Amino acid sequence: MLAGGVNFLLALFLVYLGKGNMAWKLFSYNNPIVYIQAIALFISFLTIKCNGRIGIFIGRFGQYTLGIYLIHSHSLLIPYRFRELEIIMKDMGVIFWPFLILLYCIILYIVCNCVEILRKKIAKCFVKIRTINVKRV
Repeated sequence: MLAGGVNFLLALFLVYLGKGNMAWKLFSYNNPIVYIQAIALFISFLTIKCNGRIGIFIGRFGQYTLGIYLIHSHSLLIPYRFRELEIIMKDMGVIFWPFLILLYCIILYIVCNCVEILRKKIAKCFVKIRTINVKRV
């Protein structure tokens, strides 16, 4: 939270100085402050203890999070990712936009999750094939 606050205050200061373009760069992934935020968030998740149904749910779907992120942020998919949503949003009223965005995010998550599950199953098949071939030699 502290690193996020520092980053926000720096961005606010740059906007005050009239350097809005530089302020936006503070929120990019290659900013050292953002790295510190990511590491702190990762460490905080390592220390959380989840038991019961919530822990099972998080454990079941949390394992696919990195794959989902890598799929949806792939440079070949970015130009197509929001094209359909933009077309639909032009025809709808502004009041429906939050619902459309939420629905779109849920659909995107489900599709990327299915792709990641399929990728893991294919990877397991390759590991089994490799293990069988190594045992034969």
